Amino acid sequence: MSEAISELRAQVCETRGLPPRSRFSSDLRERLLKVVAEEQSQGRSIQEIGEDLGLRLKTLKGWLRDAGRTESPVLRRVVLAPEERCILPTRTLVVSMGNLRVEGLDLEGLVHLLRALA
Repeated sequence: MSEAISELRAQVCETRGLPPRSRFSSDLRERLLKVVAEEQSQGRSIQEIGEDLGLRLKTLKGWLRDAGRTESPVLRRVVLAPEERCILPTRTLVVSMGNLRVEGLDLEGLVHLLRALA
């Protein structure tokens, strides 16, 4: 945790117990938002930063929204690959459980039967 975050966390802790609307001065809020922007530029999430500062995620997101600094969504390239199916040799299975005995089904048929019974 950086020194700036430690100092701001101490200031946030001092505001505990004050009424919500008067808890954070505009100066403190601006310094907090500046640190959030710096930490975000290093790839940290708002949630992680909020935990370090001792602030709720909802509070930080509201401040960012009000300041017009909302986190833009990160887009990632997605490549779809065809589904690989495991082809098992067809064999006749015999399954015995107590008084129940199932014969003559392959694995896929047995799975289908068990799903239908569930």
